[in-house]
Amino acid sequence: MTTSPLTLTTTCEAGLHIPQCGKIKLTYRRAKAMKETVVLYPVPGMGHLVPMVELAKLFVLQDFSVAVVLMHTPVKHPSVDPFVARVSSANPSISFHELPPAASLPDTPVPRFLELVLPNNPQFLHFLAALSRTSDVRAVVLNFFCTGALAVTAELRLPSYFFFPSSAAVLAAFLYIPTLFAAADIDLKALGDSPLHFPGLPPVPASDMPRNMIHRDEHYFRRMIRVLECLPDAEGILVNSFESLDAEAVRVLRDGACVPGRRMPPVYCIGPLIADGSRDVGVEKSPWAMG
Repeated sequence: MTTSPLTLTTTCEAGLHIPQCGKIKLTYRRAKAMKETVVLYPVPGMGHLVPMVELAKLFVLQDFSVAVVLMHTPVKHPSVDPFVARVSSANPSISFHELPPAASLPDTPVPRFLELVLPNNPQFLHFLAALSRTSDVRAVVLNFFCTGALAVTAELRLPSYFFFPSSAAVLAAFLYIPTLFAAADIDLKALGDSPLHFPGLPPVPASDMPRNMIHRDEHYFRRMIRVLECLPDAEGILVNSFESLDAEAVRVLRDGACVPGRRMPPVYCIGPLIADGSRDVGVEKSPWAMG
């Protein structure tokens, strides 16, 4: 049985051909009993779900089926179900699967993203194991908040990638944050508008950092640092940008300057993934994705 490449660009271990910028090309087997599938795992919230679905459409263009796995949450945004219904109707190769409720969740009215991932790992493991019996799972693409799910994909020996829905510049800053805070006990609130320095980026006022870091919510802060430390552990990072927009940030990412002393996985610019704000945008409205 042969593999028929669509475009020879950058090849990852999963057999996916991912270009450095602008569009995705994948390798697929034309004759196979089990459908080749890519699993996408966003965190709750429309701001994370919408770009992940736009990414799903790129995989569908290359004849992959896509399974989007949704965590069960105590509170769901009212736009989620109508959005899922529209996408499912327009894109039969994209399926959505909501995990059963986790056995335990943090005792807060609306659990933060970082608190939801680990409690959902048993359900996610069960789903992936079951899917692997009927589909050829070529890769699992995790939202960057889902570093806790790496234990699941490692147990099943599935190639894992992170999807970062913002720019390469923001990714570069985020990856450097653990190093920045390890070097000194920084009080962002006390710094006010004083500049922070990140590799390859203009100075960033301390007041522009994430609110929970400025006000130093210690529980959130420690969890977030752990998330950022785990990002280099994936097979690669897909970032929602294009190289000519973020050239210097992409350079320092690939050079490893943002994670000194550590291995930096490949960084793939696959953006811009942009959906119309009022309705689901089909792939035919994104000519840049057509290759």
